[in-house]
Amino acid sequence: MDEKIQEEFVPGNRKERIKFFIALALWIVAYFVVKNAVDKIIAKNHDLIESNPEQALNNMLYITLILILLKCIFYTCISILSVQMGIRVKKSGRWPPPEMKMPFKTKIRKGRRYIKLSVISLFGMPLILFLNIIVSIYFWYETLYQISKL
Repeated sequence: MDEKIQEEFVPGNRKERIKFFIALALWIVAYFVVKNAVDKIIAKNHDLIESNPEQALNNMLYITLILILLKCIFYTCISILSVQMGIRVKKSGRWPPPEMKMPFKTKIRKGRRYIKLSVISLFGMPLILFLNIIVSIYFWYETLYQISKL
């Protein structure tokens, strides 16, 4: 009398798991490389503040611009991937979509709730991307403007 609903799972794929861990390792390495480079530039800039403050401020502005551009590129990629995933989920009506391989065993989820989440990702991520880029560029421009007034 008690009917158990058979849950469906997508099995984990070894190739996808390797890709996942490689991407994670690259992300961690990129973080430390950028952090190390910025720390070295700031340390060099610290000595420059005493002798030539204008040059030190210009150097910091260029560092900020580079970091903002890297952040915008990252958010653009995440937004594009999110929109693609939203389209796939909307078409198939389930998460994860049938053609998607997963790095780990994942439960298949179906229903209106997941279709609504896909619609949110279709419209929400581009909005977040747009706001992120606008705020970042405005921050850089406002800093540049304030420094030019000095």
